[in-house]
Amino acid sequence: MSWLKNGTLNSSTFNSGPRSSLACKEYHDPVACYESFKKHWQQVIEVFLKFKDDKCDIKQEDVVIIVNHLDQIIALLINFADKQCLEYLLKEKILDQLCHLSLNCDKNGSDLRVKQLRIYKVLVSKFQTCILNSESFLSPLTKLLVSCHENVFSLDVEKILVSLLHQLCITLFQQNELLEFFFPLQHEKQNTSERFVILSLLVSYIHREEELGRQARDALLLCLALSKDNIHVAQFIIQDSDLCPVLATGLSGLYSSLPRKLDIDSEEWHRFSHEDVNNIPELSAFMLSLDFCNVVIQKSHESVQNELLELLYKGFLKPVLGPALMQENDWHQGAHGDAKWTTDDELIVATAYLELFVRSVSHPGVLHSFIKFILTAAYENKRVIDSLIQRINSSYRLSLVTLSLIDTLVDSNCEDVLLELVLKPLIPCSHIMLSQRSRLTYVDPFAKSAHKFLALIPQLGREPPESTAYSNYYDYLQEARIRIESCYRATSFWTYPYDGESPPHCDRRMEGEAELTSLPSADDGSSGYESFKNSDRHEEEEESEGSPGVKLSTTVINMTNVTPSIGPFLDTMFSKLETMPSQDLYTNLLVTGIISRLAIYPQPLVHSFLLDHSLVFQPSIRSLFQIISSLKQRLETQLRTERHLDKLTREAEKCLLEREDRLSAPARVSSGSQSLGSIGGAPTPSAFERFDNKRKSFSDTIGGFFKRSSKEPQLESCSQGYRYINRSGLDSSKKIRRAVLCAILLTEWLKELAAITQEHTVCSLSLDLTS
Repeated sequence: MSWLKNGTLNSSTFNSGPRSSLACKEYHDPVACYESFKKHWQQVIEVFLKFKDDKCDIKQEDVVIIVNHLDQIIALLINFADKQCLEYLLKEKILDQLCHLSLNCDKNGSDLRVKQLRIYKVLVSKFQTCILNSESFLSPLTKLLVSCHENVFSLDVEKILVSLLHQLCITLFQQNELLEFFFPLQHEKQNTSERFVILSLLVSYIHREEELGRQARDALLLCLALSKDNIHVAQFIIQDSDLCPVLATGLSGLYSSLPRKLDIDSEEWHRFSHEDVNNIPELSAFMLSLDFCNVVIQKSHESVQNELLELLYKGFLKPVLGPALMQENDWHQGAHGDAKWTTDDELIVATAYLELFVRSVSHPGVLHSFIKFILTAAYENKRVIDSLIQRINSSYRLSLVTLSLIDTLVDSNCEDVLLELVLKPLIPCSHIMLSQRSRLTYVDPFAKSAHKFLALIPQLGREPPESTAYSNYYDYLQEARIRIESCYRATSFWTYPYDGESPPHCDRRMEGEAELTSLPSADDGSSGYESFKNSDRHEEEEESEGSPGVKLSTTVINMTNVTPSIGPFLDTMFSKLETMPSQDLYTNLLVTGIISRLAIYPQPLVHSFLLDHSLVFQPSIRSLFQIISSLKQRLETQLRTERHLDKLTREAEKCLLEREDRLSAPARVSSGSQSLGSIGGAPTPSAFERFDNKRKSFSDTIGGFFKRSSKEPQLESCSQGYRYINRSGLDSSKKIRRAVLCAILLTEWLKELAAITQEHTVCSLSLDLTS
């Protein structure tokens, strides 16, 4: 064969086009190929014989000879995968000798290591089962992989290594019986570094970008899937690998690189969109890592899940995210005498980050960790949730992002969230007269409360045209039915029905309890969160030292002496509702959207409080109907004297509808674009899937489509008809515009509430009939 020569060869001998094409013709001759395979190996042996000592000083020209012959061996293996060649390779212990030579060369060993990695990759892809159980294959492969641990390679070598590891993981996943050869149970004689070295090597590439990182993460997920049914692999991951710490500390490191302040030029911005994430590389990298943690926990053994969740909570949420979220504002006197809060912008961004994280993760365990952090973690004697409720009344932007976070929490169908925000103060039923407790579960078959809501629609001097999207009450009914049925299913496994009797009043735990009411596992069909009862009570006591959430308070026996209250959250939300006419549109959209979402919950304590107009409250407690009735009167009084109210109203509706259509088009396009966290064009699962397909309410629809606007709607810009606005003063004009927008929003919101009330009645009666 003319293309096989003796002696010292240079690399061009085997890389030239004519030579390669000549060789390709001879691949069809099995005998010639096998003889060529042996001949190339004999040439390598001749070089080996020069170096008998372990510490050999191999020369570069000798490495070139070996590498060139190995190139031909690889080519033969790729084009002529014959078992005869494989048997020769294993019988002559070629791989062992190659490994021995490369490991004992102080210089020039990396080139030999690369060629070996290529050979192993070809062998695994071509022969798989018939080679992976061979000691002549496994022993040198393990030694080679161990030698790669903690070594620094060029990017090309890393790609080959990770590609080989990925191929091995695929094979192990497809043929679980081969796991024993890479992960023997009898490992007394085996070093920890050698045991499942595949996983240990992959951990180093978790946070790498582009194809290298993606392939490493895919391979790791296959290893973790193996652990799901193999406790020994799971124990190795927890005890002998640093996978979980690397993931947790990686989140902390990536979070520290996130921008602490953002240049926000949109007045109504309140949460990160797909486009926002993709436009901030640091945030895109963080979300990719968070999404990977989410999938890791989903795929791995329960013990690995618990270990990673604990590290996520103790290593990222409490020490990193908590201080960023709970930092105190500092009063700063500027050079020109201007005074401002220096950390307000940082609180806004930290809150928006948290909302994005909660909205993005989908595994119940990860969601549980975030919910537990928000509801129980305390800093300087103040819980996170308490600070969030207070911030609803903060500066404009901080209030918006906080309301957005609350909206995401309320929409999670989590029992503990609703218990903390709404149910705790309502369970004693101190908000209603004693005689009304028996009416909490009453279902009015005529849905009179729905008519009451519709009767509260402000009279703006005309009926809304039938052609507008907002006037179609049937659409509201249809949407309410879907949302209520979904919420029924999601909350059907809650611990208590919260009907005024269960839990009993005397069993109510007071504010500041360490452990929250728990939910079954999401796998059992619950609302989706693991039990908070498994939290480490001692750890909370050591870290909090007297802060809220340390000890269980004593229970209440005389509940009639409890001061009537609906709790700080509902108090705050009702206060924001009362001031709708003086607030911007975006705050009103969020406030009404949150209350609508609360009204969707089927628990009697919640929907009776919000939707039953016949329930008699204590004198100090105002109902939703009373607040809306007051709003109606104030709006009608304010707009009664406006000469061109009909025209203003029509133009305002037209402006909002056109705006929604304009902004919804790019939103629909973006939903089909590259998914979140995709680095370098490599697709990854979207981290927003949990909320993408929900059109939750009128308020949410408008709120979602107003993301990219740069300023509040200026109604006079929608039509020339606004030349009739009274321009005696800017403040007067602004008040009129806000009042018109508020009246339109209130009108549509009342339709939504009426539809929710009516559908609750239908669902309750249907359940009674089926039972």
